Amino acid sequence: AQYRIHVASIERQVGCHVHRRGDEDYAIVSGAGVLHFAAVDGNSLAPTVPAAAWNQLEVCAGDSFVIPEGVAHQLRRTGDAPLTILFGCPDSHLDDSIDRTMLPDAPA
Repeated sequence: AQYRIHVASIERQVGCHVHRRGDEDYAIVSGAGVLHFAAVDGNSLAPTVPAAAWNQLEVCAGDSFVIPEGVAHQLRRTGDAPLTILFGCPDSHLDDSIDRTMLPDAPA
C-alpha cells in the first residue's frame, strides 16, 4: 500500500471514522482544535464506541500525534482561525470501501 502525506484545511470538523489497518500520522500546521478518540468495540463491519470511552485532546499549531489502527477519531476546529493539518496514511485510509468506516460524530 502506498503511504502519502496530505494537507487539509478543516472548516468545522472531520467526519468521525476508524481504520482497521495501519496508523495515521498528524501534524497541526496552524489553528487549534480538539481531537476526539476512542478504542472501537466490535468487528470492522459494525464498529461501535461506548459513550464513556471517548477521550479529548486539545491540539494546536506545532502538535503532532499518531492515531493507531482500531481507534475511532474525529478532529474539530476551535476558534476562528483556520485549522490546517498534515496527515500521512496508506491510500486505503481514504477509501470507504477499503479501510475507512464512518461512525456517528463523537460527543461534543
